[in-house]
Amino acid sequence: MDKRTRMLSIAKAAEMYQLSSTYIRKLAKCRKIHAVRTGVTGNGKILINAESLEDYLASAYLPSEENATEGIKRISAEL
Repeated sequence: MDKRTRMLSIAKAAEMYQLSSTYIRKLAKCRKIHAVRTGVTGNGKILINAESLEDYLASAYLPSEENATEGIKRISAEL
């Protein structure tokens, strides 16, 4: 069995999972998913661990239809 870790560029991960590259970059920066930066100077390409991203997306909270609010609600506010 192949035990190599599958790493994806931010652009490829965004394309595969239909997410914005900004969102994936933010997840990596906040350490919600595993990522590494290639290169010596710190300006290299960021590679995302695909399994880590899949695990995060599988565990992400999605509101049910019962909890979702519809439309704009009036709130009281004093100016």
